Amino acid sequence: MADLPPALREQSTAYSDAIDGVLPPAAAHVFLSCWIRLYGLLCMEVLHQLDFAYTDLEPVFEECLRDLTRMLRLDRPDQPTP
Repeated sequence: MADLPPALREQSTAYSDAIDGVLPPAAAHVFLSCWIRLYGLLCMEVLHQLDFAYTDLEPVFEECLRDLTRMLRLDRPDQPTP
């Protein structure tokens, strides 16, 4: 959390407090970052905001999920990368 800008630290702490500390501030920030990426991509697909560039968003979703699993250190070294 120390590497986050002060405004993000404050907001992550406020959100953590608002949910009675169910997620500590650092976990709240990670959760929201992941949610924003997934939900944002989904909204862009539903609203056809990426039609100008992609005809098939499945590989884009797959790439997003791979990035998130690496960020969360959930990737498996024995799993081949496409």
